[in-house]
Amino acid sequence: MKKASIIVLLVVFFSTQIIAQETCFPTFTRVTKQVNGKWGIYTSDGILLYDFGTSKANADQGAYVLFYYRTSKICFTGGKFPNLPFAFFKNSNGTVPNTAVPGEDAIKFDYSNITAKQVNGTWKVVEGNSHYLFSFGNTQYDADMAANAVSIIKRYHFKYVCYVGRPNAPMVYLRQ
Repeated sequence: MKKASIIVLLVVFFSTQIIAQETCFPTFTRVTKQVNGKWGIYTSDGILLYDFGTSKANADQGAYVLFYYRTSKICFTGGKFPNLPFAFFKNSNGTVPNTAVPGEDAIKFDYSNITAKQVNGTWKVVEGNSHYLFSFGNTQYDADMAANAVSIIKRYHFKYVCYVGRPNAPMVYLRQ
């Protein structure tokens, strides 16, 4: 009986460690440019970070957000970049943003009341019972990514989900 308890505790401990993963990309140099009629933010190596379609104004605002926060890394929860619903930024000191960008489009939430929940077959990050913040899919991988997102939100005490270019914002990020 004691062995079973120890195994369960180890699985929970290692499961928590695996779930709380983040993938960060260095972004010391980034460029806003138009390629094939679409505006985007690119790394100096030409990797597209954000696609703003035909909106130069939104691309410029997105670049300003990254500049304002002195972003040196753009981070995501786990893998499958860029198919995740949000990002978060870190500066060269490894800290995350805790102030608003002038003119910011943001929604406040209570990170202590966030859970991963399956709603009508789809995994979501939910505040309380019905404030859906992010949707994933219906697979086990999506369940893991939703749980991973909750771990990241709670680890950094994020309180705002912020948007550049709504509706269907191509740039969604979290801040304290």
